[in-house]
Amino acid sequence: MSVTVKVHAKQTIVFLAYGQRRAPLAGSRLRDSAVVRGFLPRSPGRALPRTHQGASSTSRCNLRATGSQPTSMYAARFFDAPRLFFFFGVVRLVSMSVEMKGMGLVPPGALPGEVTPSAATLASVRQALLDWYSTAKRDLPWRGSDDPYKIWISEVMAQQTRVDVVAPYYERFLARFPTVEALASAAEDEVLGLWSGLGYYSRARRLCRAAAMIVERYGGIFPAFPDACRSLPGVGDYTAGAILSIAFGQREAAVDGNVRRVLSRLFPVATPPGEVPAEPATPGSLSRKALRALATRLSSPARPGDLNQALMELGALVCTPRRPRCEDCPLASTCQSQGSAAVSGIPARRPRRATEPWNHLAVLVRSSQGRPLLIRRDSKAPFLPGLWHLPALFLPVAGEALPLDRFRVFLAKRWGIELTCESPIAVVRHQITYRSIRASLFPGRLAKDLFQGADVFWPSDAELRRLATSSLVTKLLDAAKSL
Repeated sequence: MSVTVKVHAKQTIVFLAYGQRRAPLAGSRLRDSAVVRGFLPRSPGRALPRTHQGASSTSRCNLRATGSQPTSMYAARFFDAPRLFFFFGVVRLVSMSVEMKGMGLVPPGALPGEVTPSAATLASVRQALLDWYSTAKRDLPWRGSDDPYKIWISEVMAQQTRVDVVAPYYERFLARFPTVEALASAAEDEVLGLWSGLGYYSRARRLCRAAAMIVERYGGIFPAFPDACRSLPGVGDYTAGAILSIAFGQREAAVDGNVRRVLSRLFPVATPPGEVPAEPATPGSLSRKALRALATRLSSPARPGDLNQALMELGALVCTPRRPRCEDCPLASTCQSQGSAAVSGIPARRPRRATEPWNHLAVLVRSSQGRPLLIRRDSKAPFLPGLWHLPALFLPVAGEALPLDRFRVFLAKRWGIELTCESPIAVVRHQITYRSIRASLFPGRLAKDLFQGADVFWPSDAELRRLATSSLVTKLLDAAKSL
């Protein structure tokens, strides 16, 4: 049996192989030895040394295949067996972590003493969830696919967005970009155009960067190794867990808000008064580390993707934040919060950030053909960066009156536009995260020739539908048409 010891101070990996006396291997030869033994994944596109080609990952290959005997007598004497074992004994006690990967010696995700459901309880919960999911799951366009690209797109789109809103966007996006190569070669403006209305546009920009990385580094093949998957822009623990479990059948936890709520209610933990959890967590709930560990223990060896989706589906349809339908829950007999009057308060919610009121003053200037003037916002703008928008000014609310004088000066200096009416022709409400926006639209005209450049556009109705704009622009233009 070989043990992999990870030294955090120097990031060095040393193998104690079958009691053989020899100096540790270094650099790429050490990693290649680890790859052959099956402890570490092989980097995509990187071939093993000739000495290792054809070697079995489970065979007791001699370490001589990857390195010569120590040329220094000092090295050979220093790594004599007694000193070697004493040295690593001390190292293990001082700032070392021992990982036994792929041997099944440590149950995956052992919990740090916060919650320890028995194996029988976990097996019962697992089976009940899978049985319920088989009959109750929603018919969604990405369900049933094991294509990691499609799963990735659906998971990113569904972040902080309702599934019923995501479905039509997902189908349009896949019709235009059916492969990761198609997405990697697309212009960002085109991707943002298809994303318009979903919000959180940074997700689309990170998709573009990640697609380019997949094509460049992995030859267009989605990486199946957890670390490589998490290295992609916009892919965190949850997204990586969902992709790896659904597409590749790996026992990876995917803990989103729905899963966190289900597990916290199923196995609630009371935080003693005055005690602060070691990790970021809400009072009365499991820490993030414990939640991931519990979800990993609960995962199904045969159907890890279905189990993760079952937890998400249960949280979305039954174990809802408010007024959960406990009578319809397949885990009612096991749930420790079932029937409790306080179940809606588990897990405890963090205080929400106070809503900030903002004024949005926009001007509608039309060409002789009736086309609206749109300006591309600066890529570093605090609101809607890089998107096409009506000439506008965002200001925090300060009193009841609109700051028309400031808006008028801003329009004249920036674009040579003047207002033709002091009263708004349309007023709409819009929400961007914690900001509550009151948008007022005024009519205007060009007082001088407008600079025609890459950041100025007079789109037709057809072009407007394909343009990367915010839903706020759509609201304002629709309101103006109805007048």
